[in-house]
Amino acid sequence: GEASLTWSTIATVWASVDGLSARDIMQAQQANVLATHKIIVRYRDDVDHTSRIVWRGRTMEASSVIDRHNREYLEILAKEVQ
Repeated sequence: GEASLTWSTIATVWASVDGLSARDIMQAQQANVLATHKIIVRYRDDVDHTSRIVWRGRTMEASSVIDRHNREYLEILAKEVQ
């Protein structure tokens, strides 16, 4: 009778995934964003701060999603979770 939380795959896309430097992490924390990685993907309207990203078997939760260059691509700041 308990509720169960499940995740489903929305899409598989190409991405650039980079770990943040200590300086970048400090800047993100000043904006109240917890992040360990910056992910760049082509613009999609179905990605927001509640999204999860799986990259090479590692799961990351989106903390901030910013559209760049007139919706050409998304810059996602994400935190790796276990």
